[in-house]
Amino acid sequence: MLLTHAEQLKLQGAWKQSTMRSKSDYIRHALFGRQIPVNVRYQSQDDLMQELILLKKSLAVAASTFTQSINQLTLSAHLHSSGYRAEDLDRHAAELIRLVSEINSKITQVGEQWLQ
Repeated sequence: MLLTHAEQLKLQGAWKQSTMRSKSDYIRHALFGRQIPVNVRYQSQDDLMQELILLKKSLAVAASTFTQSINQLTLSAHLHSSGYRAEDLDRHAAELIRLVSEINSKITQVGEQWLQ
């Protein structure tokens, strides 16, 4: 059976939305009226997951830096000889708070979008 280019594109798009592994299985199901399982993807959920993955990585880096600063202070007998100052700890803590706030705002933003 020959298909036009437009028909091939339409078939390709419909097949990609299904959970069928092969195009021939999809065509058999469509031809004989069998039910075709379809994945439903929500772009906003995909976007949220991508954003949260990036934020999680940033948060992990900031937390690791903060933990190293705390460990350095704990191991050191004197604050001034440790190489880390209280300002460094405040800066790292502020970065952690900023990242957590950013995560909260993204979750709120997506939640509002889903409720519309």
